[in-house]
Amino acid sequence: MNIEVELIETLDAESIEAFCRDEPELSSRPSRLSPKALARMIALPEYQLLVARRDGDICGMLTLAVYWAPGGVKARVDDVVAEQTEGGQAVAVTLIREAVRRAVAAGAAAIHVVSKPALPVANSTFEQNGFSQEGPGIYRRSGSTPTIAAPCQRQISAPDLGQALPRDVRLGSAHAG
Repeated sequence: MNIEVELIETLDAESIEAFCRDEPELSSRPSRLSPKALARMIALPEYQLLVARRDGDICGMLTLAVYWAPGGVKARVDDVVAEQTEGGQAVAVTLIREAVRRAVAAGAAAIHVVSKPALPVANSTFEQNGFSQEGPGIYRRSGSTPTIAAPCQRQISAPDLGQALPRDVRLGSAHAG
């Protein structure tokens, strides 16, 4: 099973359909997701919307926020969507590893994730990928520890504030809103 992860930089009909189809899995509340909201997120440098593709079709997604704060670079994984099956777990692992790689490349000291405690497959996936549970559904992974080996893994040291970031990593500044 070949799973590829890509950063969504422009919206197309397929991306909109996938996000709108899978978004109800994230919350029991009515959706506030719209093409306009997705476009706004994609335009912000601190948000990265990652999708996983299997045989060319979108089969999972993840949102990564990487931003500067007074304590340094912060990263947070949100909205991991993949089927709660063995195949879906492989998709989630691929997305999580790419999010960790991007967060570490941007210099994040830690990566945080909040997951529904009622999703045992998702929660065990975070633990198997170096995250430790800090509370019910709250996980943290050090950005300074080596990332889990993957075929395309490469060593990247955390950048200084004045250093340029790798081209495939976006970093914004925290802002209210």
